[in-house]
Amino acid sequence: MHVEQALANNLSWFDKNNLSGRYCGYSHHPIWGVANHSKLEHSFTYYGVILSNLILYKKYLSKSFLDRAVEAGNYLCRSQYSSGRFKYTIFEYDDLLDIDITVIHNALPAIALLHLYQETKNEKYLKSAEKNITWLFSRLWNGKNLGGCINQDLSAAEALALLGVIVNKEVYLKRAKILSEWALKYYIPSGKLKGAFIRGKGDENLIIPWYDAKTALSYYNLSEYLGLKKYELVARECANYLKTQIVDGKMNLRYILKDNKWELDSDIKLISPIGLAYYLFELLEMEFDYAKTLDYIYDDGSFPSASGYNNEIDSEPIQGWNQYMLLFLSKKATLPLPGPITNSRKEVSSKKFFKDKISGKIVGSDVSGYVQLLYFERAIAFSRVLGNEFEIPYSGSYDALRLVLDRRLKKYIPLVKSCNVLSAPPMKKRSLGMKIDDCLTHFMSLIFDYSLFDYLAKAKFYLRSIYIARADH
Repeated sequence: MHVEQALANNLSWFDKNNLSGRYCGYSHHPIWGVANHSKLEHSFTYYGVILSNLILYKKYLSKSFLDRAVEAGNYLCRSQYSSGRFKYTIFEYDDLLDIDITVIHNALPAIALLHLYQETKNEKYLKSAEKNITWLFSRLWNGKNLGGCINQDLSAAEALALLGVIVNKEVYLKRAKILSEWALKYYIPSGKLKGAFIRGKGDENLIIPWYDAKTALSYYNLSEYLGLKKYELVARECANYLKTQIVDGKMNLRYILKDNKWELDSDIKLISPIGLAYYLFELLEMEFDYAKTLDYIYDDGSFPSASGYNNEIDSEPIQGWNQYMLLFLSKKATLPLPGPITNSRKEVSSKKFFKDKISGKIVGSDVSGYVQLLYFERAIAFSRVLGNEFEIPYSGSYDALRLVLDRRLKKYIPLVKSCNVLSAPPMKKRSLGMKIDDCLTHFMSLIFDYSLFDYLAKAKFYLRSIYIARADH
């Protein structure tokens, strides 16, 4: 299938899932192997939807594309809390209480709103993005990073730098540069994975090529915003490495450091997320073969997420990942768009993936949360706690497993193949630590435009960690 037809079909699929700017869907996560069957309007999706339609508007001069971007932007602005955080930023969980943070799922929609402001000059989009970025850094900035996950922190640096360019504030650019320079220490300058990035602080044994694509894209944009040519060179070297990670139109999932050697440790391959790497290649004007990936498009115009799980994580098309194919196709298209040619998607047969299960009961808490099953610190399955009971299906014969009562429960439990009763303390809606954190975040937001913000960030972060640890113990 040629690019323009694939683009028309993919646009048609997105339109069928669009209700006045509300893009609501599942959010299975093919990188971590987590499935979520609750439909929510995840902020993550709006990045690709808005940017793709802005690209198409400039390319084809059709107001319908701008209208679609504006509609999505308006809904995103309405889906913002008074603090500045966007709704439903925890992509892979159906967390209806929506109380946690994912950096990248705030930074990416903020970036989209800034581009929408540049096109429309509507102050609403600028104010919404500025409020989100201010909140994000006020809450998490420690003077060096926002937590240490490279692709996420670089997305935040990109958002802050673009804001700095738009509002002409040098202090924002300086802050973005500090973060960007810090992240370079996780860059791999030589060897067979030259150009890759270690995932970040606490994940020094892990490389995920898709996350590297996001990091490289941020460095490419930062090279323009900060006027640093070396960042473009970093992005280009990373892109060259990414090309080696694409086989048969699919991207390798991850590398693990074992015995001081990086080894590809999974047969899982990514499909729709690969569009982000292709988009980067287009920006860098690199030659690459994308034809095989287009062959994976479904009859309804969507793309599957991955292959290798042999369940719905593979086969169920997800807007949050299809957005990257939409972004690539929008950038790549040159000819007039044909009408879409789509049919109802044929269900892809799935093998029975989960063979075993671990059941248990949580004592001392009736607050809903999640139980994750970890193997070598990687999530392999999860289940929502229903009442006090849970049942986690999984596949494989593992020597050692761990459970984590995730989200609100926040407790790790050693486990070897079986589980009966777990003990967990009752959780309050807003603990004292959370309230202290809210106060510190608000105070920092008041001085966000000044250098004093950076001087106090480290002290604030230290105090925050002490109070939260004591209050939530």
